[in-house]
Amino acid sequence: MCDLRFTHDDELVEQIQVRCGEWVREREGRVRSLLDARRGELLGNTVCVTAELVPDVYAAFRDCVELLTGSDQSGNLYVQQSHDYNANVFSDGHRFDVVVNSGLLEDFSADELKFVLGHELGHVLYEHSRLPVTEMLADSDDLQAEEAVLLLRWSRASEISADRIGLLCAGHLTAAVTALFKTMSGLKSMESDAILRSFRKQYDELQSHQQETGSMSGWARTHPLMAVRFKALEMSALDIAALRSKAAGFSWNSFRALDRQIARTLSSLENPGSPSRGMRSRRWQLCVLTALLYGALEVRSRDCDYWEFISEVHSALDSELPIGSMFDAVEQDSVAFRQSAISEIRSSLGVLVENDAEKIIRLTVLMLATGTNTVPHPSQALRELVALLEVADVDTLVDEVDAGKPVAWSISRILYGD
Repeated sequence: MCDLRFTHDDELVEQIQVRCGEWVREREGRVRSLLDARRGELLGNTVCVTAELVPDVYAAFRDCVELLTGSDQSGNLYVQQSHDYNANVFSDGHRFDVVVNSGLLEDFSADELKFVLGHELGHVLYEHSRLPVTEMLADSDDLQAEEAVLLLRWSRASEISADRIGLLCAGHLTAAVTALFKTMSGLKSMESDAILRSFRKQYDELQSHQQETGSMSGWARTHPLMAVRFKALEMSALDIAALRSKAAGFSWNSFRALDRQIARTLSSLENPGSPSRGMRSRRWQLCVLTALLYGALEVRSRDCDYWEFISEVHSALDSELPIGSMFDAVEQDSVAFRQSAISEIRSSLGVLVENDAEKIIRLTVLMLATGTNTVPHPSQALRELVALLEVADVDTLVDEVDAGKPVAWSISRILYGD
């Protein structure tokens, strides 16, 4: 079953090991104690699912475990009270604990539940707990913006791998897709054919939107967008069903070719080319960097150099703009830059989409707070940017900025969403 792992997941793990290997090795030494502590918490505050207590659920859980690993894995299933459709797992090698919310047991069919359980066991099978992305992002003050983006890209790829194991356990695409639909919408008792048609239409519209605008609203998520997860499942469903039924026509070579096609599909959504509008356009990036340079120039001093912050933004955008030349131009003639910056920003307003203006203000506020851990009073330049971008509720935006977080992480969150 290890061969079902999404190739992109495996490739990104290798890159992370090179860039963040020391952090991972340090954490591996304490994983066992963390699992023991978590199990104690689960035994004290949740209910362990047994054959006597919830026989149908326990049977589904054991079916999934035996399908994937035989008797090699040692783990338990726990249930906690919550109507939210959610589950999680923590593992250390062959030891694991899966926790599901009671809402799943009440509202999901047996096959839908197998998809959820299989998904969590997929994380165990591929040892995804070795890279706890949320913890790494929160604890690593020296994490670079590109490293944060790399971790998030891997996290999304790992969910595709886990979804495949969920599909294998569920046995058919319909159960997997209706489970995703219920998780996303909270709606029950919908016809499966209508759900499939809805997902297909929504994926096509998402693809068109991102190709037109260059929007990357899902980049700061640990999980792929639901429509993307659906598409990845749909593309691999026939092969995984053939593997489950041990069909003679199944070919790993064909599956690997399909795997590469799925990787290209997902990459096209994360890197939608060079649109005329949105974050991936050069005009959008020039507008943002010019606004930051304008905001920094007014308050820049020997004790507080904002060039490093702007370089972080440039890196997070994966921009090809010559940021060094932009710095040189400001240094050589700051008066001329002040005169041209507002005109440049005003002429670029047409490339802004959705909440882009708010992003620029939040980045500017974060930049001005860098090094002080406090949000500054609006400078004259910031007030001018607010007026130019027609941002109404600037006080709320200022309040949302947390200057105490790692800078690279904060930049990524502002640029790529929650």
